[in-house]
Amino acid sequence: MTRMASVCRRAVQLLLALLVLTPALAFAQQTAPHAGGEANLVVPDLSQATFMGINGRTLLMTGLIVCALGLIFGLVIYGQLKRMKVH
Repeated sequence: MTRMASVCRRAVQLLLALLVLTPALAFAQQTAPHAGGEANLVVPDLSQATFMGINGRTLLMTGLIVCALGLIFGLVIYGQLKRMKVH
């Protein structure tokens, strides 16, 4: 087989591969548009969910109150520590 025939055979194989793969790639791009991200998340209504008999909204607000109390506790301890004579 001559060198020219070998090059032509490889070129034909590449062209056939491109012809087969191009429609598949175009189809994949059309059916799966990139529409994800955090901005598109749907947050469920917490008042409709219950966790061990507690309303979801009530559980969330209770957790926020506990966090606020922890923050206040930390600030009070920090203030007491800062006023100590060694510091």
